Amino acid sequence: MIILLILSASIPPLLVAYLIYHFDKYQREEVKHLILPFLGGMLIVPIAYFLENSITDFFPIDLNIEYQTFLLSFFGISFVEEALKTIVFFTLVYHRPFFDEAFDGFVYALFIGMGFALVENMIYVWEFGLSTALIRAFTAVPAHAVFGMVAGYYFAKAKFDKANSIKLISIGFGLAVLIHGLYDFLILQTMSEPLMAGSAVLIYGIAIGCWIIMKRVLKEAAPLAVDKNTDRLAKIPKVDNEDFTDDVIKKMKDS
Repeated sequence: MIILLILSASIPPLLVAYLIYHFDKYQREEVKHLILPFLGGMLIVPIAYFLENSITDFFPIDLNIEYQTFLLSFFGISFVEEALKTIVFFTLVYHRPFFDEAFDGFVYALFIGMGFALVENMIYVWEFGLSTALIRAFTAVPAHAVFGMVAGYYFAKAKFDKANSIKLISIGFGLAVLIHGLYDFLILQTMSEPLMAGSAVLIYGIAIGCWIIMKRVLKEAAPLAVDKNTDRLAKIPKVDNEDFTDDVIKKMKDS
C-alpha cells in the first residue's frame, strides 16, 4: 500500500517533467543539470509549509470570510511558494552557463515546480489517500507546471535582455504569483462550487497558451541550434581517409 501511495504521488509530476524534457527537439538539457533544480523544488516544500503555517498562526484565517481567503491565497500561499521557487531558480540555474537558450527557462522552472509538486503530493496523498492523487494529477500538478512555465519564460527573456532584466524578472514573478493566487482562491473560496471548476479552466487555458508560446520559442530556436551544430561540426578535423577509424572517432570526441 505504501509503495502504491508513493507511485501515485510521484508518477504525475515525473511524467510532466519527462514530457517537457522531450518537447525540446533541438538542444535537450543534460539530465545532470536538471537534477539539482528538481531536488531544489523538493527541498523547499518544508520551508514553504513552515512559513505558511507561521503566517496562519500569526494571522488566523476564516475561509468563510472572502477577503481573508483572498489574502491567504495570494500572500500566505502563492507569494511564499513562488518566492522560494524563484530563489531556487536564481541560485541553481540563472547564472549557469548551461542556461543558454530561451526554451531553457520553461524546462528548468518546470522541473523546480515538479519537484515541489512531488513532495506536496506525497504529503496530501499520505494524509487523504489515493483518490487525492488522482485529483491532484489533473489539478495541482499541471498548476505548478503552469506557474513554473510562466515565470521561466520571463526569466529566460531577462537572461538574454540585460537592459530590461529586472523588469522582466518582476513580470515573471508577478504573473506566477497572480495565477497561483487566483488558482488557490478559486479552490479555497466558499461562495460557489462552480467557481472551483474555474480553477481548472484557468490552469488549462493558460497551459494551452504556454504550449503555443513554447512552440514559437522552439521554432525561433531551430536556426540557432543548426548554427551551433554547424560550428561544432566545423571543428572536427578533416581527414583524407573516409573510413571512421578509431583515430577519427577520438578526434571527433576531443572536439
